[in-house]
Amino acid sequence: SAYASRIIDAAQAMPVATRKLAAPAAEKEQLTQREAELLRYLTEGMSNRDIALALSVSETTVKWHLKNIFGKLAVTNRVQAVRAAQGSAGAHTPPKGGA
Repeated sequence: SAYASRIIDAAQAMPVATRKLAAPAAEKEQLTQREAELLRYLTEGMSNRDIALALSVSETTVKWHLKNIFGKLAVTNRVQAVRAAQGSAGAHTPPKGGA
C-alpha cells in the first residue's frame, strides 16, 4: 500500500545510528499468533484504534502487544516493525512479476 511504502521510505531515510541492531534470526523470539495478526494489521497502515476495533480489544491491549512485538523484532517503532515484517515476508515469497 502507499502508506506502507511511505513508512518504509521514512525508515530508510533514518540515520543508521538511530536504528537498533536486529538480533540474529535464530535469537529472535517467535511472535504469538495474536502478535502476528496485529503485525499484519500494522503493515496495512491501521491505527491502534482501528486494530483494537478489528481485534475486539482495547487500545491499551494493542499497545501492549506492540511493545512485545517491538522487543521480539528488536525494533523501536512501528516503521521498523513494518520493515522487519515485510523483509521477513520477502525472504519467504518469490518476487512479484516472476523470477
